[in-house]
Amino acid sequence: MIAPTQNKHAGYSSTYHDKKAAQYYQKKFSRSLSSRVSSAREKLLVAKALRAAGRLAGQKTKDLTILDYPCGAGRFATLLASRTAGYYAGDHSPHMVELAAQTLSDHGMADSLLGTTVGDIKANTLADSSVDLAASIRLLHHFPDRADRIAILSELRRVCKGQLITTFIDANSIKQRL
Repeated sequence: MIAPTQNKHAGYSSTYHDKKAAQYYQKKFSRSLSSRVSSAREKLLVAKALRAAGRLAGQKTKDLTILDYPCGAGRFATLLASRTAGYYAGDHSPHMVELAAQTLSDHGMADSLLGTTVGDIKANTLADSSVDLAASIRLLHHFPDRADRIAILSELRRVCKGQLITTFIDANSIKQRL
């Protein structure tokens, strides 16, 4: 596969609009032992956060719907879909949404996909309070401007009735510097 090329000034929203770049990304977290270990650790943390979100909602997560934005190539799709009542895939790239849907299908979970949304999360077309939970993994660190991060979180809050599971990778952390 061809590695995606990125224009630093093109912005996050133009990344992975090429089908081959999206397919390349799909393999990103399985290429090396350290990537696989890191991905497995992230999945454990997301599963723990999902359980906590259910407790905070006072419900079992099996009774709740979830939006995964950005869904990427579906790295968390099976985890989130298997533990909730239904899964919505969202991403700025239609190719990523397709890959997430294919991941669910490949794992016999196509019925758990309730819908998709493609486009800028800051101008999302989902209705107010349309999902019970939302997950936004590995997104906010792509936006160095605080106002952009607030707009993203506000939009996720608008569409979500309950808890938001999110991560933020600090560019100044030791791991990122290495």
